[in-house]
Amino acid sequence: MFWLLVSRLPWLQSYVNEYAWRYNHRDNGRAMFVELVRRSAVVTPRKLP
Repeated sequence: MFWLLVSRLPWLQSYVNEYAWRYNHRDNGRAMFVELVRRSAVVTPRKLP
């Protein structure tokens, strides 16, 4: 039943992924900070007109 609900609500899958990542890295608080910095530092190239 749970996975049926996950498949029907697209935002719920990202929530489950985030929860699983936090659970797997719960002993390493620095990993969360480093991942936050890494995600915010990613630059996407823009196409020039």
